[in-house]
Amino acid sequence: MSIPIPHNEELEQQFLATAIFGRRVLIEDLSGAVKPEYFYDPLHGRIWAAAVACADRGIPMTAEGMSKILVATGDQAFAYLTDLQDACTNLSPLHQVKELRRLFFRREMMNLGEDIITDAASEDPTRGTADRIEQAETRLHELAEIDSGRQRASTIAEARSKADAMIERVHKSGGGLSGITTGLAALDKRLGGLRDSELIVVAGRPGMGKTAMAMTLASSAARAGKKVKVVSLEMSEEQLIQRLYAQFTGISVQDQLQAGAPMSMFRRLADAGNLLDALPITIDAADSQTVGSIRASARRDKRRGGLDLLIVDYLGLIQPTDPKAQKVHQIEQITTGLKRLAKELSIPVVLLAQLNRGVESRDDKRPGLADLRDSGSIEQDADVVVMLYRSEYYIAKEEPENQDKWAEWKRRSDAARGKADVITAKFRQGAVGTDTVRFDGVRQVFADLDNGVAS
Repeated sequence: MSIPIPHNEELEQQFLATAIFGRRVLIEDLSGAVKPEYFYDPLHGRIWAAAVACADRGIPMTAEGMSKILVATGDQAFAYLTDLQDACTNLSPLHQVKELRRLFFRREMMNLGEDIITDAASEDPTRGTADRIEQAETRLHELAEIDSGRQRASTIAEARSKADAMIERVHKSGGGLSGITTGLAALDKRLGGLRDSELIVVAGRPGMGKTAMAMTLASSAARAGKKVKVVSLEMSEEQLIQRLYAQFTGISVQDQLQAGAPMSMFRRLADAGNLLDALPITIDAADSQTVGSIRASARRDKRRGGLDLLIVDYLGLIQPTDPKAQKVHQIEQITTGLKRLAKELSIPVVLLAQLNRGVESRDDKRPGLADLRDSGSIEQDADVVVMLYRSEYYIAKEEPENQDKWAEWKRRSDAARGKADVITAKFRQGAVGTDTVRFDGVRQVFADLDNGVAS
């Protein structure tokens, strides 16, 4: 049984006649909403392209003027254009745009379905299931992006309008944020929040609190009503929930797992669980993630329920597309892929990364950009690089046996206790610098120094 192809040639004729000859709406105002490929009849598509070309070149919008352009494409369409003028209606062509696009997308969905069937039926041992699914999802996402009206290119006026809108939002907000809150006032003030289309790298050595920062960002954004996805390649879902329990209750992960815990602890965890259930956070702790699988999952979330922030923990555990490639090229593919994803979905992407071991061998263990593993591509692709440094962690390892040095060590230890430096080592849109915040090891959370810890 053959399935009829959705189309309406009479509608196409009416749209062309009214848009070109009716002069009720400027062609320039319609060219972004209607593309030549939206027409079922190829001639109608070429006529529309000719009309847009006439508008761009200042050629009179007449049958004669457009015929000159169409002749160059091999179309003898003067008679057709003359007859087309009779199809002009009193309606604005804007009323017909929606139906033109709807029919086009139905045809594209049918084409996509046929291509998926053909691909699934093909015997190609070099292509795995994940590759086939990702290709289908990529095409579906591209179609959804066109349907949403997102344009790949903007005029300077359109781009300026977007920038003005962002600046206006900042001033109206009163908090000076153009992005999603980090939960840390000092960092929000410096960065303006986590902003759409940016790749933010959070780096540090083990023990500095990278995952704690990730969950601080996640819970702060979620409590502000943002939809957050956490891709965890290091910790399981259960471990991350235990971290959130600690954040909300002050009961450490160790105490949560202690045998013979009192019933009061379980009541507090249950109360916190009700709060956690209301947070718009999803956790993906699947093994062997690639940039492709992360991208496909994020696209699905964006399509289905929306996605405002993506957090990936962490860079070193993402599987490379080409395992045989040099490490520097593998890292480049990952960071470039995640930066493109941030732009594609228009969301901030936070990527956790490990610093080189060389930090540990130095007297001054405060990190810099050069300490990023394979730092070239990370530094290049990231819009923001934030590094975590807790002198308390290193001072604790230096406790002297000599009593003469103990007093000075104790002074340094007390001064550093519960503090962390958030070092903004790169900020494409602003100034770098260091902000000192509070780190609560029990709750595994970062907070403002003057406000204590989040609860």
